[in-house]
Amino acid sequence: MADEITINASLQINDTNLVEAFIPGTLTIDFATAGASSRYGSGGVQAIGTSVEQITQGDTTDGGVYFFRNIDETNFVEIGVTSDDTSGGTFYPVLKLLAGEYSVGRLSNATIFAKADTAAVNLQFRMLSP
Repeated sequence: MADEITINASLQINDTNLVEAFIPGTLTIDFATAGASSRYGSGGVQAIGTSVEQITQGDTTDGGVYFFRNIDETNFVEIGVTSDDTSGGTFYPVLKLLAGEYSVGRLSNATIFAKADTAAVNLQFRMLSP
């Protein structure tokens, strides 16, 4: 099979003197490993504390497609990488998700970390092997 993953996106801006729409269309992505249960990657909900911790990656080893959603009602969470692929390395956040926000895209690395702002948050996620 091909094109097992489909992503649709649109962005609408309505402000006093600005109205814009970005509708890039549908993006389809193949799974490289067909048929194996491990191809479904990892996912679920993980409690993320105020210290840097690795997002549980399961069988995902080569990056791939991700979905992250901060399901906390108050605090934000940062998602990124570290200098040495451990929670003890220097944390470099690349995403900041406020309460209720989400992000979808492609990872270049499966070793991903997160850190909550003021109090622990629940991060819903899915990482799919390419």
